[in-house]
Amino acid sequence: MAVSAWAPGDSVMAVRVAKALAISCLHSVHVWLRMVMSAWWRGTSLLELVGLGTQRPRSHYARAMARLPDRWVRMSVNHSVVDADSGCFIVAVPKNGCTTIKTVFCEATGRPVPIREHVHPREHNGIPQLLDLPAVERLRLLMGEGWTRVTTTRDPVARLESGFRSKFCDPRKRPTYVQAMANRGGTIRDAEEPRYEDFVDWVASTPDQRRDPHWRSQTAVMLFDEIRYDHVLRLETLSADLLWLLSLLGVDTDAAKEMAGRRVNMSPATPLSTDKGLLRIIRDAYAADYEKLGYPDPLG
Repeated sequence: MAVSAWAPGDSVMAVRVAKALAISCLHSVHVWLRMVMSAWWRGTSLLELVGLGTQRPRSHYARAMARLPDRWVRMSVNHSVVDADSGCFIVAVPKNGCTTIKTVFCEATGRPVPIREHVHPREHNGIPQLLDLPAVERLRLLMGEGWTRVTTTRDPVARLESGFRSKFCDPRKRPTYVQAMANRGGTIRDAEEPRYEDFVDWVASTPDQRRDPHWRSQTAVMLFDEIRYDHVLRLETLSADLLWLLSLLGVDTDAAKEMAGRRVNMSPATPLSTDKGLLRIIRDAYAADYEKLGYPDPLG
């Protein structure tokens, strides 16, 4: 029986195959460890983790864990509010009473209340945010026990109108946003008096992740699919909802009633347009918000 001769290239190939298998095994172990850690912080059993329970399939957690860190950074810079004493974490979505919530939070927790222009910039407001926590505690806050996770919602049509009014109807802010709209392909027929219809068309044609946070979809800003929220504050009932939040922050009832009655930076309630074609564009642009946040179809 003939025996094939050994060639030096065979050992090289064997080493390469062994390395590839080792890397594949290490990657699998790494993914499983992240999934198990996610399950532990969420209080999910291993049976649920492998799809035999009622929780989401393990692929959801693997994907969520893989993409969360970079998105935390973008989301946490301006929109998160953290109070370690009460274990309260708030994602104050822009145009959803964000200014009111941050102002009330400062007052409720004994912090200096910043002037209106300094409510949002991190360097001025002194509000603890997600990035102030160690990485492990960020995970525990977002996915585990011991924290109450809160966010804010608003009817998508009213929110978009509010964004247009505050950025395009204010003469101080208008030039900046008109220029941004022009730079990103928007059609501006009159730079001095931008039309709401042009604004809606521009927003709808812009991919959601490229939109300004003031008109990016709410579900994207709040990481709706990644964070398990315990409570939702609706702008439509914000005064009543703030009573619950202030109680969580340890404010006594009388002071809470006085604080909750104040609203900052309110937009007019009169709609900018009732055109069905325009409402259809808005509904389609914010389909995820309508589906997941429970607001009625603007077309009835």
